[in-house]
Amino acid sequence: MKNLNHLITDNRYMTKKFDAVEMKRKIQEKLMKEMEGLSPEQQARFMEEAILKNPHTRRVWKQSRKQKSA
Repeated sequence: MKNLNHLITDNRYMTKKFDAVEMKRKIQEKLMKEMEGLSPEQQARFMEEAILKNPHTRRVWKQSRKQKSA
């Protein structure tokens, strides 16, 4: 069997299909625009509502709230 280790470390063979850092930057930029002009209290409420709208983030948020109160 051929040794293919060089393919793993050689960037010529790697294609980047997903850039998590770029996605995070775009999401943060969008949120900052949406929250522009809101008071800190309004920003906190905005973020809480956004978290609770998404089933995945809602589950994590609820679990973290349970751990805080325990």
